Amino acid sequence: MTGARVAIAGAALGAIALTGAVGCSKSSGVAADAGTAAIDAAPMVPAVRALDAAVTAMPRPPLAPCRALAASGKITASHEADGGTASIARNDVVDAWIDLDAAARVTVKEPRTGRELLFIGAATVVPCVQESEAWLMRGEFQSARGSGEKPGAEQWIVTPFAVVRYGAAVVDVVVDAESTRAALKAGGASVIADGGDSWHALDPAVPLVAKGMGPDDGTDASDRCAVKSADAKTLEDQLLAPGETRDPGFGDLARRTTEARVLARAVCAMKALRVAMRTSTSPTPPPP
Repeated sequence: MTGARVAIAGAALGAIALTGAVGCSKSSGVAADAGTAAIDAAPMVPAVRALDAAVTAMPRPPLAPCRALAASGKITASHEADGGTASIARNDVVDAWIDLDAAARVTVKEPRTGRELLFIGAATVVPCVQESEAWLMRGEFQSARGSGEKPGAEQWIVTPFAVVRYGAAVVDVVVDAESTRAALKAGGASVIADGGDSWHALDPAVPLVAKGMGPDDGTDASDRCAVKSADAKTLEDQLLAPGETRDPGFGDLARRTTEARVLARAVCAMKALRVAMRTSTSPTPPPP
């Protein structure tokens, strides 16, 4: 698919923004705090909300773009503004969908985390949709452990059939027209397949293959993205209810809220990618 140009659906964007980038490490920290009976955090909730609003309103410098650290072979990027394509070479900004011919390779540096992401053609990919997330429509992805990634940060590789997430690991992800194959070579990583409700740790001895669930026209009334986002929002409202921190079950509720938000983000990312594959405009990342 040469010159493919795709867009993120508005509804899915809202869900992805809702679910946010919440690492698994958050839940353990919340649970530990909740177990300290001498601390009553309920009165602090309005103050925290006010602080969040103030921080959000502060002017921020523009995010640095992704750039190609190395490139070989024929690589083209779609540019909606001029209706054409441009070749990608070393040091070029990579801010749109790119197509790699067979045997072409590009290594992209994610400036906000320092990760180096290698894509091998034939492939169609947008390396930096938002922080620590890349969309791989087809082709191969390889990670490089120790490439300067931000401590504690996760990288997500979103494909039409599965999402792969890892911290410090060496993983190989291959996407074709019918499936996503994920193999772990070092470190730890997990995968959630389209239609699944839980993450599965990758086994270094056995690659995981996730196959598509059939055509998706985006009109399914039981849209999993909407359902999972609503589930996460319900738990989040319970978590922020006044006096909730006094409940002995607060730690478990915090853990379930985090898990629901991460699940919703994954489901919505896959949904948005599949919807985007049917459209013709450039991707628009959600606000930071």
